[in-house]
Amino acid sequence: MRVEIGLCEVAANILRRAWGVQVFLESNTELEITVIDTIPSAPTWKLVEILSALAVLTKAQSVETRNIVNMIGKTGPIKYVKDGYPIYLWTQPIMTGDESGLQGRPDIVITRTSDAPSHTNAIQIIESKCKKTLGTKDIRAEFAKGFDLRVRSYFIWSLFSPSERLINGANKLGIDLTAIGFDTPARTNLLIPENLLLFVSEKIEASKTSGNFAHLLETTADEVSKKLPM
Repeated sequence: MRVEIGLCEVAANILRRAWGVQVFLESNTELEITVIDTIPSAPTWKLVEILSALAVLTKAQSVETRNIVNMIGKTGPIKYVKDGYPIYLWTQPIMTGDESGLQGRPDIVITRTSDAPSHTNAIQIIESKCKKTLGTKDIRAEFAKGFDLRVRSYFIWSLFSPSERLINGANKLGIDLTAIGFDTPARTNLLIPENLLLFVSEKIEASKTSGNFAHLLETTADEVSKKLPM
């Protein structure tokens, strides 16, 4: 989609001007995103993942990793500073659940240390969903993954607008489910790369700040402890 290409270019230019960061889609370092004409063939969810990662970095105080490679695949840790603290961004990392011991591969994970992402250092998970029929089963599966990985914030992009019922249900599970808005009247405004970049970065940042998933886990733990025999 042309809009994702435009957003990647805008975001990459911001990072280059601010901190001299070079962003490459693939593992070779021949062509930066800022100079390519087309993004290599990739599913839509992957393009949403790339734009989300770059949007996060544009909100940093500084980006310490100067060469960011393989954005179309698996990359990280990408070190940046936010609110005076070093934070790390990863795409497609393999994580092992705290309770189950099972492995999963979130789209994007934000961690507070440079150690491999785990339930001990993960702050936020960002997922992109492009299913027209995103439903209750999907949200429950994401909740189970978030519970197992013990993150503070669990954010899901939906390319197609979910029902209000599904959004409310996700919120009750601590998940920030947000429509990108291309199938709404906001589409015209969002097709402007700068506007979309601001929208994406602000929604992800608001989810991280609120820590809704962590609050849900804490509340659930309190309710369970109250029911245990003294």
